[in-house]
Amino acid sequence: MPFSERNPLVAQTPDIRHAARRLRWFAASFARQIAVLSADSGVAYAIDRKKLAAVFVAWLRAFEAQRPHADADRRDFTHFAAGLMLRELIRHDPVSATALPPGADTANPAYYWPEGYAYVAYCLTVCDAVLGQEFNAALTMTPELDDIGYWWTFRENTRDDASWAVAFFDKFSGREPDWDAPELFFSRRRQRAALAAADQGAADQGAAEQGRRIGA
Repeated sequence: MPFSERNPLVAQTPDIRHAARRLRWFAASFARQIAVLSADSGVAYAIDRKKLAAVFVAWLRAFEAQRPHADADRRDFTHFAAGLMLRELIRHDPVSATALPPGADTANPAYYWPEGYAYVAYCLTVCDAVLGQEFNAALTMTPELDDIGYWWTFRENTRDDASWAVAFFDKFSGREPDWDAPELFFSRRRQRAALAAADQGAADQGAAEQGRRIGA
């Protein structure tokens, strides 16, 4: 099942790209995500509405500041914008898990860090919906989503600096992270260009060496 179909409000919204920029829709879709996750996992959650509003304001400000660079790669910017949302959710922390189900295995990321798991789930859901509507694409599960060791690293690093959440979200959503300046979209563009150039250089060198062997 696509991530977005797990949240009925997200699945039924025709223009996610613009809806996500409205506080009322954001708050409603986030609350629905928490309700779905609670039903699936048995975790009881509480949402601080004031903190959630602060998340939205901070995210929209960051989104608008980075949006002038979006035309360079709109699909990648979709991942980046979702990563910014994850950063603000972790920074403001509007959710608290008030109870785990009996026998919950804390080696499962959903129980190890239930708040962080909820934030990641929401951002993946909205990212998946935008990708589907705008690019006819979908997210796929990555191994890191179930890797408790990776979640430990994720939690510890974002506790020190929430901006790392953007890079970790890239990993969760199947992208190559920019660990140098994850919160700057133009930086990841430069990194991808450098990686592409390095790959091309290696391919050209390999072709040249093969040509010399053939000609020898």
